[in-house]
Amino acid sequence: MTEGERGELLPCPVRSAHRRLMDCHELWHATERNYMDPEGFRQHPNNLIQNLRNVTWLLQKQKAQLPDFNTWYQQWRDSISNDPAMKWLVAARNRIVKESDLELLSRADMRISLDWLNEVAASWTMPPRYTTREILIRLLSSQNIPPIGMLTIERRWIERHLPNYELLDALAHVYGLIASVIATAHCKAGVTKCDLPSREFCVTS
Repeated sequence: MTEGERGELLPCPVRSAHRRLMDCHELWHATERNYMDPEGFRQHPNNLIQNLRNVTWLLQKQKAQLPDFNTWYQQWRDSISNDPAMKWLVAARNRIVKESDLELLSRADMRISLDWLNEVAASWTMPPRYTTREILIRLLSSQNIPPIGMLTIERRWIERHLPNYELLDALAHVYGLIASVIATAHCKAGVTKCDLPSREFCVTS
């Protein structure tokens, strides 16, 4: 039985890649916290996408120190080869670096509850630059909304090149796939618990 199998801390076998993965976890939560702020939200997915892409590059730089790397890394690549969110991530990172920001869309779902028995639902696509207040003003000025009742607006961010995913869901999905290969690297190196310090938002081996 190795020290790692006894639950003791061992040196992280992929320190740079694992640390960058932890950065991604913090960036995901920062993105979530800015969900209702269009300008703040715009900045965070750009950073997160680039950092997610960098995790695997940093992992590959350490392949000489990882047992049987080419076999298990290729198996992981094969397993994600048809994943639409992973394909999108690669293309999105290239667009961000070489062309422009993500092409974000915001869909505002509005629900009006007059009382327990009467509810009216409608949906509009709003420009991503609109704040919640601006969405509300536009809805109130352009729609025949009753003067009393409860109005609920739910915001949903999507990216034009990945229209079937909510953006945070897509990024969480990609994060999980990349985290799995970092976990495999730890396992192949015989490290079940590494020595990287934990953070407020942290994923460990």
